[in-house]
Parts: sequence; structure tokens; C-alpha cells
Amino acid sequence: MRYEDLDAESANTKEYIMMRRALDAERERARAAEAKARQSSKSTFCDDEVDTRTDAMKARTGSESKVGDGEVDTCEDVRVDQTNAPSNDRADVRIDYAGISINDREDVDVMPASASIPARRGIALHVLGSGSKGNAAIVETPDNAILIDCGLSKKDFLARCDAVGFDPTRISAILITHEHNDHVNGLGVTVRGLAKMGVHPVLYVTRASHDASTAIRALDDMLEMRPLVAGEEYTIAGMLTQVFATSHDAAASVGFGFSWEDRAANALEPCRTSATNEHADSLGYVTDTGTLSPLALEVLSNRRLLAIESNHDAHMLEIGPYPSYLKRRIAGDHGHLGNAQAADMLETLLSDRLEQIIGMHLSETNNLPDLPLDALGSTVARNDHPARVQVAAQWKPVTIR
Repeated sequence: MRYEDLDAESANTKEYIMMRRALDAERERARAAEAKARQSSKSTFCDDEVDTRTDAMKARTGSESKVGDGEVDTCEDVRVDQTNAPSNDRADVRIDYAGISINDREDVDVMPASASIPARRGIALHVLGSGSKGNAAIVETPDNAILIDCGLSKKDFLARCDAVGFDPTRISAILITHEHNDHVNGLGVTVRGLAKMGVHPVLYVTRASHDASTAIRALDDMLEMRPLVAGEEYTIAGMLTQVFATSHDAAASVGFGFSWEDRAANALEPCRTSATNEHADSLGYVTDTGTLSPLALEVLSNRRLLAIESNHDAHMLEIGPYPSYLKRRIAGDHGHLGNAQAADMLETLLSDRLEQIIGMHLSETNNLPDLPLDALGSTVARNDHPARVQVAAQWKPVTIR
């Protein structure tokens, strides 16, 4: 059943319930297949004890998070299978879900998250989980890596790093977007697990989020902390990191722009500038915001990779089961970007440099993966732009590079 089959006139409670039941059944089948795969795996990790070897992880574990809902983001998540399907052919607009073309989703094998991705010396974004059940993403370069938020359990964090082929001992910094539980619930146990591996990243967080979060303050004596200030630039893990304020009902919330240059390659061509340097790379990252300010749009523009929130479908939110106050919160200026809003913002952010777009923080109750894919993909297609569009998921990691 597709949500598009319900228009504003025909949608009613019965149809809505039928649609949700069909989607839930599809998710249960996907989770059952995942559980079967886990049974045949040889995991050595658990939530209470981390193997201290610093080699690339060899464990394969399941990925269902045990972290509870966020204090306010109790209904923006999605349980769908989502992986990345790379392609070097950029002649046509590509809209992908679960590693396959939007037009070819039936009766095909889904590419696993650990599938081979064409090598590129630049930035890779590993979205380990995106939604109100837990958020975590890794920005990786050949030099270093940054962890953005950690709302996943330690077990899931390590398992999903392994699934995308990422060695967590490469993490040299952690950035916190804001203090809501779905972004920091797994922070303490993950930091302690990394410490057992000999990894002691620097944690960057706004003063307001630090003061508002018990989970963050509990780490004061465990690792080095440095303040983030919206509107400022930092060099973090070898990347120029620009910070901008987002609009969310948190003590403070921020998004990021990352730029990295391949110094080894630049040594052979020293006359290039960062603006025109083919060996430079960049990523824009924003979730959990009701609007985007002029500064946010400026920082997010002219990026090769773009991660942008596409949380809800306005009509699904309107007819859905949430109380009125929560609907107003989600759709408000201090809530979450909906599909249509994200598509409008993307129109402004399209550039010759943009290659990959990933929709973030999809709501399980108020969205379906097809909807942000169609909304963002329509903007790309209407502008005859070659960028590839994907969506992130709550329960499975996906990589763009």
C-alpha cells in the first residue's frame, strides 16, 4: 500500500489504520529477516563489555537499539531497511531507497551496507542511525573521523560501524548537535567503550546543551571538552568546521559545514585555491530544525554532500494520531523540517558541486520513505540536476561518499 493512494478527501481513520498496518507488516518482515541474519553471525560484542583490540572490528551484531525515545522527539523515527548503492554513472537523476532505483524496488536483492563503494579520497558520511530512537553519524576523511551525536547503544554503535567498514579507533572528535536524549543517550557508554580501545576523542558541545544534559555533564571528568559557538569556525580532525544555529526546541541546537583538503595531492598542485581545488571536499549537515536561517543556507550551500532533515509529510501529520499540541510542535518553526520544506530548501542549495543528497530524521508515524524521496527527487529532476537522492534510516546504516 502506498500513501500516495490516499488523497486529502479520501483519507479517514480507517484508511489511515489500514495503511499503517500494511507498513508495519512490511517492517516486521524486514526485521525478521534481519534477526535471521543475526543468528548466523559471530558476534563478540555486548553492551557491557567491549573487545579492546584496535584492529578493524570483526564482530557482526544486530542493530536494534535499546535506547529509549527522546524526551521530546518521541515520534520522529523510521524502521526501514536502508543501505547505499553506489554508482559512477551520473547521467540521469537517481532516486534510491535501500540501494535500488525507485522504479525497480520489487523482486530485487538489497545491497548490504558493507558492500564495496568506489574509492575516493574525500569525505564519507556514515549515517549509523537517524530518527527519534537514536541518532549517530560519522564524518570520515583519509586523515581522521568525527562522530556527530551518539543516541545509539554501544552495541549498535559498534555493530553499525562494522557494517559500513569503519574502524571506530579513527574517531578523534565528537560533535553534539543538541542535548535531546535521542542524540546523547548512548554517549557515555560509547565513550567508555572507545576508551577501552585506547581512543579518547575531544568532545565539542555548546555551553547551553552541556548545562542542560546530565548525560553530557557526566563526561566532564572523562574526556576533554571544548565549547561550540554558533557562527564560529573551527579546525576539528583536520576539517574546517563551520557551526550555525538551528531552530529547535532545545537549550541550543546547531548544524555543521565540513571542508577537507587532500594536502598530499595539493602538494603536487600548490597553486589551486580551496574554492576551485578538485582535491577539496565538503559536506553540509543539518537535522532537527523547523527553519533554516540565512547563515545556515550560506554554510550548507556549494557542498558536494548534503544531509538535510526531511522529517514528516504534512498531510500524514495532519490526519495522524498525535495530539494537536504535538502536531503544532513538529510542524512549527522550532520543530522539524517536513518533506515539502526540505524540497524548497534544496532548491536554494542546488549547485554544480552537489553530488549526493540524503534525507534525514524520517518520522515513522508521519512519513514514508517514498515521500521524501519523491519530494527531494522532484526538485532535483525539475532543475535537471544530476545529484543522487537517498534517505537515511533508523535501524540500518547507510554511507554516502
